[in-house]
Amino acid sequence: MSEKINSNENNNVKIVSEVLRENMTASDIEDLRELRTYLSQNEDWSKASDEKVLTDFFWDNAHSYIIRGDLDNRIDGKQRIVATGQLDLSAGDKVGTVEHIVAHPDMRGHGLGRKIVEHIIKVAREDRLEKLVLTSNPTRKAAHGLYKSLGFKIVGEQQKFDSDGNPTHITCVFELDLMT
Repeated sequence: MSEKINSNENNNVKIVSEVLRENMTASDIEDLRELRTYLSQNEDWSKASDEKVLTDFFWDNAHSYIIRGDLDNRIDGKQRIVATGQLDLSAGDKVGTVEHIVAHPDMRGHGLGRKIVEHIIKVAREDRLEKLVLTSNPTRKAAHGLYKSLGFKIVGEQQKFDSDGNPTHITCVFELDLMT
């Protein structure tokens, strides 16, 4: 399912596309690795294996979305992945979890994050989910403004832990009631 949007000053048409793991190229994996670095300050993704990058972005029972765009002047004309998002359906009980919402810093302010989240909300409604949940680093004020403008409300905080069970950071928890 794709949705066309006009998102930057060059009026290039951007498409929110659901992507499959098996369709990822080496260049796509590099783009995902770079975007993941902007999303997580607690991990060094620059040296992560391709498999780790793919496993982090593609989960069972989840929809993964990208937007391609003209981030740099590539000789081959290929557009890069400039924004990502994910709708995880593994929570069950008519609840979806929004994950990995990130836009490349050079493409922020062009509505890419908004388009991905709006697309996820649309898919969640089509799948008859009742609620969406997402967490966000408390320092991501612009992202919080976006989520609030789309109807999400802060409902609390959540302590995050590393793989050894050590606390790493606190996140803000947002919810969107899809029944209203």
